[in-house]
Amino acid sequence: MNSLERTQAFITGGQADRIPFHPILMRWAARYTGTPYRDFCLDARAHCEANIKCAEDFDIDWVNVMSDPYAEAEAFGLQLEYPADSLPIEIEPLLKEAGDIERLTMPDIRGNRRLTGRLEQLKYYREKLGDSTLICGWVEGPLAEYTDLRGLAEACMDFYDNPGLMEKALDLITEFSMEFAAAQVQAGANCIGIGDAACSQIGPQLYRSFVWEREKLVVEHIHALGAMVKLHICGNTTSILKDMIATGA
Repeated sequence: MNSLERTQAFITGGQADRIPFHPILMRWAARYTGTPYRDFCLDARAHCEANIKCAEDFDIDWVNVMSDPYAEAEAFGLQLEYPADSLPIEIEPLLKEAGDIERLTMPDIRGNRRLTGRLEQLKYYREKLGDSTLICGWVEGPLAEYTDLRGLAEACMDFYDNPGLMEKALDLITEFSMEFAAAQVQAGANCIGIGDAACSQIGPQLYRSFVWEREKLVVEHIHALGAMVKLHICGNTTSILKDMIATGA
């Protein structure tokens, strides 16, 4: 049973020979393989080879495109610095004032190095691994992406001070996530992860009011494309776990 078969069997309630092993490595994978982190973020081949090496050495059941949360944010217009061997650094928030949301536009997937780089990673994985391994693409969830562009503290204030503008931005982000997920499935992903870490910081009422339906829309869209979905929210998610499951991920 290969890694993809094992994962599919486990998720669908079939007979898997063991529980699939899907660790999120990122910085660790770069360190283990001696890959400078700027290359891990920006060089598709270097990123993939580091993940493939870890999968082979530690019997890991997937490879993925994760390195940092800023790929889509850069495409929206966020200015970043890429140190040689550290995480990308945000220079300043893109949405400094709530009114800046009015100027937010859909990114061009083919016109941004981070987005095309992700598609190159998935194509490289597919060429190297075929159908032997779960290949996981990634999109930022609605609130996670909003906080990347606006800042977490400012986003939390927007729930109360600027809910209409915030929802306008969340709708645009959700629409883009669906478009980018489709491009990644076409490039070779058989699973798409949705990372929405900020949701563990806001409580169940705000999660249900602002985020849950949008996450569910993205999940349903990815399933309609024929791919699996992983919903990842860092932190203590006890209060929203039932809702997370109800997205269908």
